[in-house]
Amino acid sequence: MRVFRATSSQVILREDPHYNLPIFLTISKRLRKSLYSKKQVKDIVYFIRSGATPTAKGRAYTNREKGIPFLRVSDIKNYEIDLSKVLFIKREIHEGMLKRTQLESDDVLLSMAGTIGLSTVVKPDLGEININQAIARLKPIKGLVNPHFLKLFFNTKLGSALSDRESTVSNQPNINLKQIGSLQIPLPDLQTQSQIVDFFNSANQKIGFLQKQADEKLASIDSYILDELGIKMPKFEDKMSFAVKSGDITEREDPQFFKEEFKQIDGVLKKSKYPVVNLGKLSQMVDNGVTPAKNEYARADQRQVSDKPILKAKNLSNRGIKWNNLDYIPDYVYNSIKFRAKVYERDILVLAAAHSPEYIGSNVDIVDEIPQEIGRDLVSVGELITIRVQETVSPFYVVEYLRSWFGKRQMRRYVSGQTAHIYPNDIKKILIPNPPKIIQNKIANKIVQIMKDAKELSFQAGQLKQITNDTVEKLILGEISLSEAQNLIKNQKIKNS
Repeated sequence: MRVFRATSSQVILREDPHYNLPIFLTISKRLRKSLYSKKQVKDIVYFIRSGATPTAKGRAYTNREKGIPFLRVSDIKNYEIDLSKVLFIKREIHEGMLKRTQLESDDVLLSMAGTIGLSTVVKPDLGEININQAIARLKPIKGLVNPHFLKLFFNTKLGSALSDRESTVSNQPNINLKQIGSLQIPLPDLQTQSQIVDFFNSANQKIGFLQKQADEKLASIDSYILDELGIKMPKFEDKMSFAVKSGDITEREDPQFFKEEFKQIDGVLKKSKYPVVNLGKLSQMVDNGVTPAKNEYARADQRQVSDKPILKAKNLSNRGIKWNNLDYIPDYVYNSIKFRAKVYERDILVLAAAHSPEYIGSNVDIVDEIPQEIGRDLVSVGELITIRVQETVSPFYVVEYLRSWFGKRQMRRYVSGQTAHIYPNDIKKILIPNPPKIIQNKIANKIVQIMKDAKELSFQAGQLKQITNDTVEKLILGEISLSEAQNLIKNQKIKNS
C-alpha cells in the first residue's frame, strides 16, 4: 500500500488518489514552469480517433500476402512501427467496417490501453495500414505542430506520465479520446520543434551505430568458431521432397529428422580439421532435472532458512544464469530429488522443453560461479537438461558450440512431441569437433572477449539513449538550449570497432 498526502490546493480536477500521486503533482509543476506556451492536444490536431476491432473475429483475418497490416499496441516499439509480428485483416474489412481507421502518412499514433503512452508516426512508405481499438489516431495541424515533435513529446517521461495520470486504473489501464485531447503540451514555434526533432534523429543515429556494432560483434561469433574449427559453411538446400533409403532409418521415421539440411550439417562437421565425436563421449553425465509438484514449492511468504534453490527455464538467458529470481523448495523435497537433479559449478544447462520447437535449445547457459549467498545445494527442473563434461574438456567451449548455429540446428533435429521436447539421449548424439583443450580454451576465451565488447557497446548505446531522452524532454520544456543539448551528446565517448 502506498500512502501520501496531497493538500486541498493541490487537488485539481479529480480527487482520486491515482490522479494526485506525488510524481504527477511534481510533473504538473514542471510543466507549468515551461518556457513555452501550453496548448491542449485537441487544439493542435484536426481530429483524434480510435481504431476498432473487427466483430467477425477470426474470419476478418488473413495472411501476409492477401491482407492489410492491422496494428496493435505491441507493434509500436522504440518510436517506430514494427511489422515483424503484425496481424493482417482482409481487404473487405479494411475498406468496409474499418474504413474510418485507415491510416495516412504523418498520422500520429498513441497507445490507449495496456501500456499507455507509446507513440509513433506513420511513414509514407508503409502503404495501406489499419489499427485496433487500443490505439488512437491523431491528425496534426501542420501549421501548428510537427507530427514527429508530437511523437517525441508523448514518448518522453513527461508525456508518458501525463497520459498515465489521465488514465482510468482498472484491470487494464486505459485512456479515452477526450482525456487525450485534454493533455497539455508545451508548444514552441515550428522551427524550434524541427530543431528538436533533428537533434533527436542525430543522437538516435549514434545510438543505432553503437547497437549495430554490438550486434555485429555477436553475429561474428559463429564465423569465428567455424574458422577455428576449419569448417566452411555450405549453401544449404531445403528440399520439400526427398528420398531416404530404408537402411538409413535406424532411429526415427519422421521426415523432419531426415531433412537434407541435417544430412549436409553432418557432412560438413566431419570435414573439420579436428576429430568429430558425439557429445556423449565428452560427457560424464547428461540428464534432466526433476520438476516438483506445484504444491511442493516454498511460498515466498513462508520461506525457511533450510529451503533450497531450484533453477527453472526462466533462469536461463543464453548469456548467463539469472540468479535474481530463483524459486525455492523445502529441504525434504530437495533430499528426494538431489541425486538426479543436483547442479554443480561448470555444469551446462539446456532448455529442453517448450510449447514450440523454435525454443528448444534457444537458451544454453553454464553455471560459471554459484553466488555465495545461494549456497551449494542447487537443483534444476525437468525442463532443463544438465550436461557435465569430462575433465579433459572445456565446458566453456562446449557451451559456446551449443549456442552456435551448428549446435542449435542439431538440437532442432531431435525435437519431438506435440509439446516440443529434446531428451538426454538426443543431446548425447550431437556431433561436436574435439580439438585439444588448449584450443578449446582459446576459442572460449575469445568468445568471452567478443561478448564483453558487445556488452560494453550495448551499455554505451543504452546510456546515450537515456541521456538523449532526458535531453529531449528538457528541450521540449525549454529548460536547456539547443547548443547545450548538442554539447551533452558530443561529450559522450563512442567506442569504434
